[in-house]
Amino acid sequence: MLDDVRKAAAALEMAGVTLEARPRRTALGLIARLRDPEGNPVELYQP
Repeated sequence: MLDDVRKAAAALEMAGVTLEARPRRTALGLIARLRDPEGNPVELYQP
């Protein structure tokens, strides 16, 4: 869980990480998705 998903996603993109899904609002909160180096899905979550 993060305080600012948009800021975290922007920092990751600046570091060369490709997001699968940019931050978007859902019923659960703000969520962004990427994959770790081994290909596992990772979701960044902000309530």
